[in-house]
Amino acid sequence: MYLSGIGPFAVLAVATTASYAQDASPVLVEMRVIAAAPRRATVDRGALDGLEPGDRVTFRSKDGAERTGRVIELTDRTSIVEPTDAGFVAIPGMRVEARLPAERFELVEQVVEEGMAEVASDPETNETAPVEHPPWERPADGWTQSMPLLAKVRPFRPEERDSLLTGRLWNSTDYLSNTEGGRSDPFFRLGADAELENAFGWGGRLALDIEWNYRDTDVPDADGDSDTRFRIDRASYAFGGHRFEPDRFEVGRFLHSEFPEFGVLDGMEWNRHISGGGSFGASFGFVPEWNTSSEEGDDQEIATWYRWVRDESEELSLGAGYQKTFHDFDADRDLVVLKAAWIPPHAWTAQATTWIDVYGSGDEAKGSGAEITQAWFSTGRSWEGGSSLDLSFRHLAFAETDREEFLPVTQAQLADDRYDRASLAARQRLGAVGIREEFGVWSDEDDEGYDGELAFLVHDLIIEGALVEAAGFGTEGRFTTLAGWRAALGVAGETTSWRVGYEFVVNRAQGFSEANDDLPTHRASGNFDWNTISGWSVSLHGEVLLYDEETGWAAGVYLQRSF
Repeated sequence: MYLSGIGPFAVLAVATTASYAQDASPVLVEMRVIAAAPRRATVDRGALDGLEPGDRVTFRSKDGAERTGRVIELTDRTSIVEPTDAGFVAIPGMRVEARLPAERFELVEQVVEEGMAEVASDPETNETAPVEHPPWERPADGWTQSMPLLAKVRPFRPEERDSLLTGRLWNSTDYLSNTEGGRSDPFFRLGADAELENAFGWGGRLALDIEWNYRDTDVPDADGDSDTRFRIDRASYAFGGHRFEPDRFEVGRFLHSEFPEFGVLDGMEWNRHISGGGSFGASFGFVPEWNTSSEEGDDQEIATWYRWVRDESEELSLGAGYQKTFHDFDADRDLVVLKAAWIPPHAWTAQATTWIDVYGSGDEAKGSGAEITQAWFSTGRSWEGGSSLDLSFRHLAFAETDREEFLPVTQAQLADDRYDRASLAARQRLGAVGIREEFGVWSDEDDEGYDGELAFLVHDLIIEGALVEAAGFGTEGRFTTLAGWRAALGVAGETTSWRVGYEFVVNRAQGFSEANDDLPTHRASGNFDWNTISGWSVSLHGEVLLYDEETGWAAGVYLQRSF
C-alpha cells in the first residue's frame, strides 16, 4: 500500500486530486525529456502520475510542429517513450504532454479510503481503530456522506493562492572528435526555464525560458569557427483562462498557446474559452527571427482562430486558424492552418494538421492560388498488454515569403522542392518477448526510397527492468544503400538506468567503383541516467565510430535540476 505510514496532510492532498478528477475533462500531464537516444526518450513522469503503457504523448518542439509517441516502459517516476516517426529524435529538456482520461484518476478515491483505513488501523491487530481527535469546532454545514469530500469547500481564486515557483536549471555539454581531418567540435549549452504562479499577487503566471549556447569547430590547417549565442525563447506574463475568467491574455515573447503552428510571437494573444470546451481568439505583434544577423521587428503578424470540441472530454475537436504576416509592414504571407483530432482513450485515434499557403500575383515562384506546404496525419491504437499500431504521413514544401530567416533558396527550389514520407510502426508484446516492425517510404522532387527495421526485445531477462534488443535494418536512398544489425542491453530502475549497444552497418555508395563503393561502419555506444525525487537528473552518453581506417568519438553530459 503506497499510503502506508503517510500523514493526514498527504491524505488530504490525494483527496483533493480525487475531487478534481470528477470533472469529465481529460487530465493534462506535462513532462520533460531527461534523456534521449534514437527511437527512445526518457521523461520525468511515470506510473505515479497516471501514465500507462501504450499512452499516446505529444512532443512540443519550439517550432510549433507536433510529434507523437507512445509510452512503452515505465517505472513509478519515469517513462520510456518511443516516437511514432522513427526519424524523429527528441532532445533533453523538450516539453512532452499526455492527455489522460479523467476516470483513470477516480481510482485515487479508493486509494484515499484504503489509506485512511490503514493509517487508522492498529498495527498489532490490523483492525481499524477509532481515531481520537478534539471535537469539531465547525458544524457540518449540510454535508452528508453521499457528497464528495470537498463539496462544501470554496475553491480559491488564483490571486488568493500562494505564489509558486517551478522550473528547471540545466546544462548540456558535448564533445565530438574525428581523425578524418583532425576535426573537433565542443558544444556547451546552459539554460533556465521557470514559471511563477500568482506573480505579483494578481493571479497570473510569469514565464521565462532562456538559453546560452557556445560552439567551437576546430579544423587543423583550415579556418575554424566559433559562435556564442544568447536566446530568449520565452519571457511572458499570462492571466485569466480559468474557471473564474474565460478570457486568457498573454503578453511578451511566447509560443502561440492554442495554435502553436503560428510560431513564436513578440506581442499579445487573447483566447476565450467557451462553455463546453471550445475556444476562439486572436493575436498580434512581431515575429522574432533566430538568425543573429537579422534585425528584430522586420516581420509582423496578426492571427485569429476558432477551435470546436464536441464535449468536455475533448475526444473530438476541429480547429481553423488564419495568420497574416508582414515584412517591413508590407503584406507577405497568408497562412491557413486546419486541425482535427479524434482521441478516445481506448480505441483508434486520428490526428491531422494542414498548412495551406495562399499566394497572389506577386508570388513569382508559386503563382496565384493555394498550396499545401505542410501536412501531417497520424492514426493508431494501443491494446492492453503493450501492443500498438501507428501509421503516419508527413508532407513538406517551401513556402514563398519575403522573410528569409534561413539560407535563401532559388526560384526553382521554391516551385518544385518537396518531401513526402509515410511510415508504419507496429509493436507486439507476447509475455516477456516483444516484436517491433517499422517500415517507411519517401519521395522528393528527384527520387524515392524506403527503409525498414525488425527488432526483437526480451523484457526482464534474469533481473527486473532488464531489456535485451536485437534488430536488423536497411535503407534504400538516392545516394546510399545500407544494411545492418544492432544489439543492445539495458536495465531501467526507479532512479538509475543504463544501456550499452553495438551496431554494424554496410554503406554502399552510388556512383563509385566496385573497389570503393562499400563502407563498413562499427558503432559502440552507452548511456547512464540517474534521477532523484528531489529533482536532480543526470544523463551521460558516449559512442565510438570506426569506419574506413578512421575513428570518431563523442561524449556528453546533460545535467538538470527541477524545482
